[in-house]
Amino acid sequence: GAAIDSVTGELSNLSAGSIYTIEYMTTGNSLFCANSSQQSLEIYPQPQNPDVTTTFNYCANELINPINIANIDPNSTIQWYLDQNLNDLITQAESYQIPLSLGSTSIYVTETNQYNCQSLPTEITQNIYPLPEIFAGNDLEKCYGELITLNASGGISYTWNNNIQNNVPENLNVGQYECIVSGNNIYGCYNKDTLIVNIHPTPTPNAGNSSEICGLNYLLNASDNGNSGYWLGNDADILDIYSFSTIVNNSFYGTNTFTWVETNSFGCESSSSVNITFEEQANVNILEDSLFICENDTINIEGTSNNTSLFFWSTNGSGNLENLHTSYVEYFLSEDDIENKEIKIYLRSELGNCFSYDSISININKIPKSSILSDEFLCHKDSSIILDLIVEGHTPIAYNLTLNNEVINNFYLNNDSTNVSLPFGIGE
Repeated sequence: GAAIDSVTGELSNLSAGSIYTIEYMTTGNSLFCANSSQQSLEIYPQPQNPDVTTTFNYCANELINPINIANIDPNSTIQWYLDQNLNDLITQAESYQIPLSLGSTSIYVTETNQYNCQSLPTEITQNIYPLPEIFAGNDLEKCYGELITLNASGGISYTWNNNIQNNVPENLNVGQYECIVSGNNIYGCYNKDTLIVNIHPTPTPNAGNSSEICGLNYLLNASDNGNSGYWLGNDADILDIYSFSTIVNNSFYGTNTFTWVETNSFGCESSSSVNITFEEQANVNILEDSLFICENDTINIEGTSNNTSLFFWSTNGSGNLENLHTSYVEYFLSEDDIENKEIKIYLRSELGNCFSYDSISININKIPKSSILSDEFLCHKDSSIILDLIVEGHTPIAYNLTLNNEVINNFYLNNDSTNVSLPFGIGE
């Protein structure tokens, strides 16, 4: 039950809602008589601490909600203080919103009932945590086929859209991507950042078809796609490496690889290769380019080669060729050859799959012939005569005239080359 200190009068163990009668007595002495007095004391109930959550945690980008006190006695009031000693009253209301401030802010709330009894203060703490400074990275320009690795910073864990994993190489198709990353910090607060990734197409070069050719020279011919490019090749002399169509002079017989590297307007590079097999060319040569012969001559022609012994002779004439598959050939003219005045003889040689050719022109002249139609008589030593001649052959260029075993050099031909005038004095 309730107790009272007989000296100080301090009451203890009081029960709320009880009414106590307190009697004060004096014992008296020789000067004063004993006396007593009574006082009634009603004990009002003290309000309970307000029913409220004592800690509120927010991230800096979250909406801050007012703090509401539940289960309030309709006859009570709520007070909000800045200090635990309840000296600095903020407001008296059933709800209060603590101002937004990064870090930790504490206030104190009490309830005062109709008897003006005040509860003990309840401390309420509001924590505003900072957002992580998430950095997605710089925007990227890549070519198709190049791996990209997105590696965000500023947090402890990250989640990307587009099914991208942080710090894991990815191979994206051609296109533009808006890549958004969300990251959190130790307080569980999230923030976002965005970067743009452009994946550009690569060119589609075509270096041409692989080929087998005779000799060491070849025309490289890549497709002209309107892009810049250059040729790569070993052990070869490329005339113009920056031209899609250019001559190459290979330094050996066998297969060599040439690569056309092409770059488009996005700076994306791609290449195409072609294999060219250079086979040794048969080397053949007819010793003379042309011959001038007479109709009754036998034609002997020699061909040479330093890398093959296979010879194949042919002609556009109608005569006979003998020894067609040796380095020496003999040709016999036909009447048609003599009338046509010129024929060609061809030599082909073979080395593997490669052939080589040479030719010679044969110019044919008929044997010139002349006849004096009649006998002539000289009347005296100073006379002159005109001889009628029949001339055969392809335009004779020289004549010899003999008179009495004497060669006459000072005769002359008429314009038609069928009359000869002898000078005076040949009759002596």
